[in-house]
Amino acid sequence: MMPGEASQQSLQALQLPGAAQLRQGNAEGVLGHRIGGELRLTVAGRKLFQRLQAPCRSRRHDVGQQTQQPGRVLGALPRKRLQLLAPRGHSVPGVANSKVPVARWRQAFFSSKPMRAQGKAAPEVEAFPSAVLGQGGTKALRLRMASAEKDAKWPGNRLLRRSYAREHPKPEQDAAQHQRPRFRGLPGPVVGHGRKLSMPANSNRRCPCHGGRQERGLSAARLGKRLGRLLGSTAPRPASRSPTNHPVKFAILGAGVTGLTLGRLLREDGHDVSIFESSSQLGGLCRSSEHDGFTFDHVGGHILFSKDKRILDWMLDRVGREQLVQKNRNTRILWHEHRYVPYPFENGVGHLTPEAKFDCLKGYLESVERRKNGEPCPENFYDWIQWKMGSGFAEHFMVPYNEKIWSCDLRRMSSSWVAGRVPDAPIDDILKAAVGIDTQGYTHQAFFWFPLHKGFQALPDGIASSIRDSIRLSSPATSVVRKGEAWRVNDEDFDRVINTVPLPLIQDAIEELPQWLRADIAKLEPISLVNVLFGLKSDKELPDLSWIYLPFVDQGPANRVTFFSNYSPKNAPEGHVSYMAELTFRGQISVDQAFLDGLAQALEGQKLLRRSDLVITQPKITRFAYIDQDLEFNERIARVRKWFDESGIVTVGRFGRYEYHNSDQCIARAFQVHEQMQAFAETGDAKPLRLD
Repeated sequence: MMPGEASQQSLQALQLPGAAQLRQGNAEGVLGHRIGGELRLTVAGRKLFQRLQAPCRSRRHDVGQQTQQPGRVLGALPRKRLQLLAPRGHSVPGVANSKVPVARWRQAFFSSKPMRAQGKAAPEVEAFPSAVLGQGGTKALRLRMASAEKDAKWPGNRLLRRSYAREHPKPEQDAAQHQRPRFRGLPGPVVGHGRKLSMPANSNRRCPCHGGRQERGLSAARLGKRLGRLLGSTAPRPASRSPTNHPVKFAILGAGVTGLTLGRLLREDGHDVSIFESSSQLGGLCRSSEHDGFTFDHVGGHILFSKDKRILDWMLDRVGREQLVQKNRNTRILWHEHRYVPYPFENGVGHLTPEAKFDCLKGYLESVERRKNGEPCPENFYDWIQWKMGSGFAEHFMVPYNEKIWSCDLRRMSSSWVAGRVPDAPIDDILKAAVGIDTQGYTHQAFFWFPLHKGFQALPDGIASSIRDSIRLSSPATSVVRKGEAWRVNDEDFDRVINTVPLPLIQDAIEELPQWLRADIAKLEPISLVNVLFGLKSDKELPDLSWIYLPFVDQGPANRVTFFSNYSPKNAPEGHVSYMAELTFRGQISVDQAFLDGLAQALEGQKLLRRSDLVITQPKITRFAYIDQDLEFNERIARVRKWFDESGIVTVGRFGRYEYHNSDQCIARAFQVHEQMQAFAETGDAKPLRLD
């Protein structure tokens, strides 16, 4: 007998009220909508489940709130799984004609303690907090019918086995030879498609979610029967297994924002996650620390901002909106003769000398004309600046600043990383700025948020708050070995490996990398950063600036100075202010006292500080800060990404995938990878990674 037949007989044996009528349910009706992490029934859905006489009680709402529109709460979706909540007004399973109060029914169904109803002892059942009906995929909700061997502890599988056992009692003499039936594996029949849980027609159709193969739709009647089977069963759930556990076991290498975001999302799905981090502090490029009361971001002045509202809201919620400061972005370029020119430079052209103003206008108009005449986009970055902005803007800001930050001849850098990302500056804005009419560029970044306490570290800490037990600090991944279709990391077995560690640092641990790939990775040299905190005594607040750019060599080695105590009043002790000065380098650098004294002297020469007011000078060196995108970079990284994407090892993150992304873009990438890991968990098929 097939499991479905056993389940049908089990349903009839339970004598659930209204079971016969459910066979004529609405095959196309919308049962419910996802709202606030819950599935709420529509009118059609409510009628369906009323036939089971099992309206459900949400753990989040009182009984009086259950009738809120658009319908009753059927079950919570805390981890993309539909979990049935405790039914109300149902008879105790196994006790004929019994009606007991809801609280006592819940005790019988969810507790191992015995109870009595109408003088008869109710059967003892083990703890079973909620029945998992199905697994939420990327585009469909699918009933989960798990493999008996792969997922033996899944409650739904135990229900199927129990119903099968009732119809096939095993003889005592054959107990040793008895084998449990094997049920069909994931993903199971399709319940519905899209953001609404619309029931597909009960006929053969092409499923858009599963490679276009034909799957039999599940009518409302058949869904009702399956719900009845789950609601009526007293099958136990092992007390030792948490509802958050899941068969898929992930190893995530690196606890920066990408790795932490993936870890949190996968844990919320119920997966088993372990995050390996070589440092004693989580956060990666977003780490901060405190020194003598001064908060200090290790890799320059990060800000909380994103053009993607979904990602921005997620970031703000992880930090806690009451723990944030909203600031207006006010950035300047410190030009010659201590002139503060608004940024972006093309909007500040009116603040230049007349000669520089003429150079910028003439060069820009010439570049516009060349592009209109079809001059192609150059391959190297130096020529791209001339082609895009003109010779005047190139000479007076773009070339000196970029040579300073990239520490190289711009002709050896590719233009692909910036081409298409920088919009054309409106000619009207440039002309208005030139004659003294203020204009503003990058209006979408007019303001940003910053944590009140702990610096930017508050973001990775907030992401990690619910998964601390999954993070292994001071535990680098030293060995990543394929084991069949699975993986072994540091002698521990995992189903999937997700890397966010810089590729040059992790390649020695991955045994199967071919030599040609190791040679490509060896050429992915980073551009490194020294970030220096300067804390000063001061009775006055700093100028109302966010940060400034220092494009010229005679201004000293720093390319950017952040007015860090302006970000949050808690970044410096009372009566003090703080700056952060950033400078980039390639290879090695000696950051000794002579170096720090020279940097402070250069900033004093730019009238940014007085060395006599200094109370603390604290440097941080970050080896992997910026990506060196030379002329061969695109072909090289394409080969590297292709190999990893097809190997089964997912690699993502700023230096895990070598994408020039800010923190919000890294989090957005993690969301994309998470969707594909959901599909893997649903199907077991480790398809090549595909990202936009």
